[in-house]
Amino acid sequence: MNITIIDNEVYLVQSISAKLADYGHECNVIGTLNEADESADVILLSTNITGNINSFLENNREKIIILMVTYVSDDTVTKPIASGATDYIIKPFMIEELIRKIDHYKDVQDINNLNNFYKDYLANRFKSCNVEVDAKLEAPLVLVGSQKQTDAYVFEYIQQTKKPIKFLSLEDKDALQTIKKSGADTLIYATHLQKLKKSDAEAIIKAAKDKKVIISTNVELDSDIKTIKLSSSKDSFDADEILTLDDYVKYILTTYQDRFPDTELSKKLGISRKSLWERRKKYDIYKQK
Repeated sequence: MNITIIDNEVYLVQSISAKLADYGHECNVIGTLNEADESADVILLSTNITGNINSFLENNREKIIILMVTYVSDDTVTKPIASGATDYIIKPFMIEELIRKIDHYKDVQDINNLNNFYKDYLANRFKSCNVEVDAKLEAPLVLVGSQKQTDAYVFEYIQQTKKPIKFLSLEDKDALQTIKKSGADTLIYATHLQKLKKSDAEAIIKAAKDKKVIISTNVELDSDIKTIKLSSSKDSFDADEILTLDDYVKYILTTYQDRFPDTELSKKLGISRKSLWERRKKYDIYKQK
């Protein structure tokens, strides 16, 4: 990683820099806040440095900043951490302890970045589903709808409840045992019940009755478990669903009619433009002008 060390204790800084280099890190040593490199992954900052430390920290909150302090006080630790510092280490320190902190916070940063990516991606993917979630409902639950709809429901559910959740594909050979062995507080999202044989599906439902399991399926079934049927939307179609020809044509029209001319749409559907017009009239679907 690219590490910037901001300290005016020349001998100490050179020693730290050399030891970090032994661990494969690239170090940039500077003596003032104004010289800080914006490309640094990690900043080691001495609180003895001259300048407005709190302002510097507020402007660099996204970076990993570890304070190097000689003692702990409001001015050396509490206020700087409130301004954006990540952590602190007391001088003198073992280089192994510093490396442990750097590696730990880099892992946390990577996890947060990945988590934010997934949250943004899923929020964008599900924004057209318009599912209504009752966060007060407790599992077990059965969700009936397309895979995209049930995914959207569970995504919104955990956003509201902040509950940790595990994913389980019911096509996995050990899925039944996973549900049976799950703890009393373990929330599981189990998908693709419709792909199981009837006897296997019944066994899953039976095992889930006393567990915190949210089961996804695109077919209605008789069950003692609370069942929520999700309403369909034009963007809820999934590749592993079987639609009627009418439903498929409706989906194509509502999804793509504003992107492609009728000539191209009719060609892709394998029907004439007249037939396309007749179907649009039949489904009461009109192009936006």
